[in-house]
Amino acid sequence: MKKLFFALSLSALLFAGCSKDDGPMPEPEPVGEEWIDPVFAQILQERGYIKNALTVTPSDVKDITKIDVSGNYYQDNEGNYITEGTIKSLRGLKYFESLEKLECYANQISEIDLSQNTALTYLDCDLNSLSSLDVSNNIALTYLACDLNSLSSLDVSNNTALTYLHCTYNSLTSLDVSDNTALTYLACDLNSLSSLDVSNNIQLTELHCTYNSLTSLDVSNNINLKLLYCAYNSINSPDISNNTSLESLWCSSNALTSLDVSKNTALTELFCYGSSLTSLDVTNNIALIELSCFNNNLSSLDVSNNTALKGLSCSNNNLSSLDVSNNTALDGLNCSNNNLSSLDVSNNTALNGLRCNYNNISSLDMSNNTRLTFLECNYNNLPSLDMSNNTKLIYLWCSNNNLSSLDISNNIYLRDLECNYNNLLSIDVSNNTQLIALYCSFNNLSSINISNNRELYWFECFNNPGENGEFVVKAWFDNSSIPNGFTRSGWDGITLIYQNVDK
Repeated sequence: MKKLFFALSLSALLFAGCSKDDGPMPEPEPVGEEWIDPVFAQILQERGYIKNALTVTPSDVKDITKIDVSGNYYQDNEGNYITEGTIKSLRGLKYFESLEKLECYANQISEIDLSQNTALTYLDCDLNSLSSLDVSNNIALTYLACDLNSLSSLDVSNNTALTYLHCTYNSLTSLDVSDNTALTYLACDLNSLSSLDVSNNIQLTELHCTYNSLTSLDVSNNINLKLLYCAYNSINSPDISNNTSLESLWCSSNALTSLDVSKNTALTELFCYGSSLTSLDVTNNIALIELSCFNNNLSSLDVSNNTALKGLSCSNNNLSSLDVSNNTALDGLNCSNNNLSSLDVSNNTALNGLRCNYNNISSLDMSNNTRLTFLECNYNNLPSLDMSNNTKLIYLWCSNNNLSSLDISNNIYLRDLECNYNNLLSIDVSNNTQLIALYCSFNNLSSINISNNRELYWFECFNNPGENGEFVVKAWFDNSSIPNGFTRSGWDGITLIYQNVDK
């Protein structure tokens, strides 16, 4: 009996695994290239997300919450962005079931399937080759950056949690953000938008929509707006009276005929250059630090209340006077191309740079401006210019004046001197050993000594009278070895002679 019982028990054990309720054995997981793009997998391995790109399985990635497979990029000399990333496909991304953050910018990706990545909250796919982007299943998304692609449309209607949207440098002709009421930051610059409705986006604190084709922009509901950049459009009269929190406004190069900033008392930056403004009242904007209103038609500008002002650019207007006596914090002033006959900067002791070219200024006292590093006062009526106190000066451009003398012996840090078209009889540059550029053409010089100026890279001395038919330049070389960038031949019967003082 015992033998029979043992045999029956053994039979039961042997056939226990053959129950008709058990299905077929599960398929083995795909491995490596069977399910994931090999280049994508290799980058994941190099950056420590997976151990082996050749043997990785979907189970190995299902719990990964963030990956950064971005490439490097740079701008070439023409401003084009060049990407160095090698990924062309993100095949296999759907198996990253727990993925919350994906950074894949600066690659060569032409399409991306995010339909299974429903946990995604952060996506940066800038600088790729995407012609479309579907984020309709990614309802948890709060951050989306897709700049510098080839998108002609972008649907974010399902992404109601979105707080940050950056879609600049694309080909968008429309953008609907009416459902994105949580948005605090929107940048859609450099597209082809003819209209933009942000009336539902009352949480917005920053709006960037420069370089589009907007003819109007209603921001009356956006009372939390702190920064508004809408330059390079065709907007003629923006109403920003409700935007009392606004700190920075860039509305330059529009079709502006008027601009009322009287209610925007928090403004620290105002850029409204390149328009058709005939008046600009900034008397209420006492917090203003930067004001750039050049290239308009302003006949007057009162900045007496703007005592915090550090930068003022009001060139290319019709100003006949400019009082900056209250602007003692002023660091940079550009008032070129106006009708100024005088300019008093004696109170502006913090001044680092002054451009006052193309005016009718007959005197310029720079004695109090001891921090000055550059001065441009070309095309005025200056008979004299005293720079003896400006010992930090690096650039001095004073061409096209009536100067008969110029003392720069104290300006030992001077690197660039342009004094063409004056009445200079002589010029001593022996102390200016750091000079790299010297332009002294069209004066009354008989000769010049540049033997101490061995850092010179550019030197021009055309059309000076010289003496006895010669213009002698004392240097560290002679006519047989004139450096490139230097005047190389005489003019109007004058022979140019370089004398080597070392011989």
